[in-house]
Amino acid sequence: RPAGQTWMSVGESAAKALAEWIVELEKNSSLSGVVSGLEVINEPGLGFEGMAEPIRRYHDSVVPAVQQIFREAKLAVNTTVNFISPNDGEMGSWLKSRVDANQFDGSALLVDFHDYYNWDGPLSFAQVRQKICSTTATSCGWSQYLQAGLSVVVGEWADAIDNNKPPTDNIDDPAVRKNLASLFADQVSMFESTAGTTGHYYWAMRMGSGWDPRPGAAASGHQINGTAWNLSLKSYGDRTWNLGELARVGAVKSVGGLNTTGVCKCDGCSKS
Repeated sequence: RPAGQTWMSVGESAAKALAEWIVELEKNSSLSGVVSGLEVINEPGLGFEGMAEPIRRYHDSVVPAVQQIFREAKLAVNTTVNFISPNDGEMGSWLKSRVDANQFDGSALLVDFHDYYNWDGPLSFAQVRQKICSTTATSCGWSQYLQAGLSVVVGEWADAIDNNKPPTDNIDDPAVRKNLASLFADQVSMFESTAGTTGHYYWAMRMGSGWDPRPGAAASGHQINGTAWNLSLKSYGDRTWNLGELARVGAVKSVGGLNTTGVCKCDGCSKS
């Protein structure tokens, strides 16, 4: 950072510069409408206690500035916000207070929620399924934002459970693949059946696939032999994070191929 600048001001400058760049993209007809949102910060304060106040202060500065840039350019681009434990408590009510005071434009505000079961402890597929199937719009992890009248996108989720431990991570086992297919469908059914939830994105398409983008002799920025976007390194122990590989081995179906009719109600979804 330049001398005399705080990290807060660096972040503010970066967010506004990105918003202005998105405005410039709109001038190119082939790129117009491509960007639907700008997330002003990702997982702020993850793993650090007592950061709610500076996180709120950052948003108080950045959200109105970014929204003004898009408003003046007449662009329908969402300003996206993300909060994560241990600094996400009561952020829904805090956002609502800002919207009610006309400091944030609620019509162009989107909350990005990251929803994982992997770190909930040593849970079996049956136990995770029970948690998902008993979840409602008032008990889901992002309920505080829905209750505040805000729109939510589940910007990160995955099929990984039990801290990436075997046997639940062994996608070469047909029984595990069947359980993963059912777990995948259960989660999709939850997201798509919860009013106010606008979409969801799996993390990630090619996790652990063997591509190392770093320059230099150690990595050389190439795909390692025997791997691909949907084929992880054999030594990689977290293959459930690679959506491409799950699809390749038949552990999941495309979201468009899931016939979800409600929470944990999906016709034929457990079949690989």
